[in-house]
Amino acid sequence: MPEKNPKCPICTDIAQLVGDIPGRIPPIARFAIYHCPRCHFSFIPEYRTDYQTVYSEAYYRGQGADPLVNYAFDHQRPEITLRQYEWHGLTDIFRTLMKYSAGKARWLDYGCGLGSLVRYGRQQGVNVFGYEPYGSQNQPNQISPAEQNSGSYLLPKESLQKESFDYITAIEVIEHTADPLAFLRDIRPLLKAGGILFLTTGNAKPFRDRLAKWSYAGCPDVHISFFEPETLALALEKTGFKPVYAGYIPGFTEIIKYKILKNLGFKKRSALFDVLPWPILSRLADSKIKVTALPIGVAF
Repeated sequence: MPEKNPKCPICTDIAQLVGDIPGRIPPIARFAIYHCPRCHFSFIPEYRTDYQTVYSEAYYRGQGADPLVNYAFDHQRPEITLRQYEWHGLTDIFRTLMKYSAGKARWLDYGCGLGSLVRYGRQQGVNVFGYEPYGSQNQPNQISPAEQNSGSYLLPKESLQKESFDYITAIEVIEHTADPLAFLRDIRPLLKAGGILFLTTGNAKPFRDRLAKWSYAGCPDVHISFFEPETLALALEKTGFKPVYAGYIPGFTEIIKYKILKNLGFKKRSALFDVLPWPILSRLADSKIKVTALPIGVAF
């Protein structure tokens, strides 16, 4: 625990201790979580930096800090993985937000991991590329570039040109960063003026009074930054974006469907899932977790 209350990384106000959360992987520790009363950013200031351990191959196989994800399975079995619902939803959102230019728009998935979303988007005829800024030295070595079938669309840092993308996604990435403003500043130059940043992360606002018990914060080995809509809007404004509240647009039904089933412990798609009334179920879930209340960023 810090010797004194830390400053908020978003607005620099003094944050307040609100609880502590036990880690999940050795060496087991408890992590103090702080909340900024001014901008409502919540964060873990004393986070793990042994990244080789935290983001080990076990992490990518669902045996690490977040047992609800298994990136290796998603990539090796795309035809049956539950995550295909999310990929479908993200592709629909791209087409919705780029409705006048989706056919020619260049999309970058920032923090693409193994490139699974890139491969799916390419199969759907979308001009999408991937970039993994945090390296791949610990990603499953059984998955070769040829098997990925997206290798030529995964870009090295030196090939990222300024103002070369119309649309950037960062899917469940920003909560892993200790300095979200630096993260957003790295992304902003890559977008053309008027380009869109669409990111997903948990909305902490419905859980403000019980952050230490919020399941999304229950992976403190890897999840260290937590946003409310107003917090994310402030962070976007500070880094060259105009926050826009798009609301429940086409694509969110599939994304929330994936989140519900994942949190129930399912890993594979099923025909039984597809007969459920997801437009209703997803909106009911969103009324509680308020995923769609988070803003997108428009580059200016």
